Amino acid sequence: MRSVHAARDGIFELLSRDYVRPHNQPDVYVQSEASLFDNVSRFVFRKEHSHGQLMALAGVPVPRSDRLTKAGIITAGPSPTIKNGWQAVDWHTNPLDYTDLAAAAQEAFTEMVVFQARRATEIAKIPRLCCAGGVFLNLTGNSAILRLETVDELYIPSTPHDAGISVGAAYLGFRQLVGALNESADTERCRSDFLGFPAEAVTTEHTIVYGLHTVLPEPDDTALVREVCKVLRDGAIVARYAGRAEFGPRALGNRSILCHPIRCTDARAKLNSIKERQDWRPVAPILREEDLSDYFEGPSESPFMNFNFTVRDRYRNQLREALHLYGTARVQTVSAEYGSDIYHLLCRLAEIGEVPILINTSLNGPAQPILDSGRDVLAFVANTAIDHLMTADQLFRCDGGAERMRVRIKSGAVLATFGSGTAARFTLSDSTGVYPIGRSSFYELCEDEEVHVVQRRDPLIVAVVEAGLIIEA
Repeated sequence: MRSVHAARDGIFELLSRDYVRPHNQPDVYVQSEASLFDNVSRFVFRKEHSHGQLMALAGVPVPRSDRLTKAGIITAGPSPTIKNGWQAVDWHTNPLDYTDLAAAAQEAFTEMVVFQARRATEIAKIPRLCCAGGVFLNLTGNSAILRLETVDELYIPSTPHDAGISVGAAYLGFRQLVGALNESADTERCRSDFLGFPAEAVTTEHTIVYGLHTVLPEPDDTALVREVCKVLRDGAIVARYAGRAEFGPRALGNRSILCHPIRCTDARAKLNSIKERQDWRPVAPILREEDLSDYFEGPSESPFMNFNFTVRDRYRNQLREALHLYGTARVQTVSAEYGSDIYHLLCRLAEIGEVPILINTSLNGPAQPILDSGRDVLAFVANTAIDHLMTADQLFRCDGGAERMRVRIKSGAVLATFGSGTAARFTLSDSTGVYPIGRSSFYELCEDEEVHVVQRRDPLIVAVVEAGLIIEA
């Protein structure tokens, strides 16, 4: 369903609405720009929630056979419509064999969302546009909308997909409530996404189990910023787990893996290796809002990474590790008021003569949501090539010294998971009882291997060893 509303004086007026047409093959039949991108991403990557991968694949500059072009997917003209019948494409295991399909789908998608955005502004006769829906996580489409001559201002929230409905409902309820009280309902646009759970306390007692050691003698905010910038300047990769979690799908600094785009050699390759993902996947630069126009061409701000930017030519080589393969970047901007912790790091980098930009990617591994529990973060950091863990008040050095042991699962023991996302819980059980285990341990024990490697001093592993559910090999 696609809807256009006009908002005037706190009143929403429905101007247009299109409904989905039912079909007996919805995984193939394309009804809209949303189903186009969803169907193609499922086909190429053979799994759900791969829209970001398809968006990245569309920009990989490799020779294409052009088995399919935009003209094969949508009709030409000022009012494009989507075709069907072009979906007979041979499947290959390597996504790079589909760069032509990804590019054609992205071009067709972009033309469709631009058409709908232009139509919305013309119907409403309002040049200020707010867009919501999962399709507006697509940076290429968003950037094209912003270039429309009928759009003076474009706002896309941090959670334009279904999860953001709750935030929109809260804003609408607030407006209705204060309106009923005859009070002013003026609100600033939301510029912060840190609405999730606060980070759990991480202490020396926790970190020693995972082979991490404190760097600062005592917690000190100034010393923390100074020390973190020192290790970043030395080329280190730093995981940051502090403050409230991001509510939306993108890590914006509080649950992030960070490094410096110049000082960290082969930064993009290292980060993609840590996350066990394709080497053509992009990472994202973070910089201060006031520095944005110095380094990039694009919108005046980007607090939620919702737009593509083009690096200025004089910095293209210097910032190559922070760029996508074709020279654009998914930029995030921070200010002293919003994203202040990262802002202070960037200010310190500038003070010591470094380019005040950091590379950011989400703090999670393959098939994991962004990590939100202290135990999951420690286990992840201890088992990857991350050099340091930064919390709200301490910096920990990762020596890779967590003691490990080889184990077998007891015959008859059952692995199970309950819930999803950051609320998921993992257990190992038999007839004697049910025992919690960490996310990383759960994934390791699920591997199709007879012998598994786990952390010997993990308290949850100690408990299941004592219970006899796993046996040292």
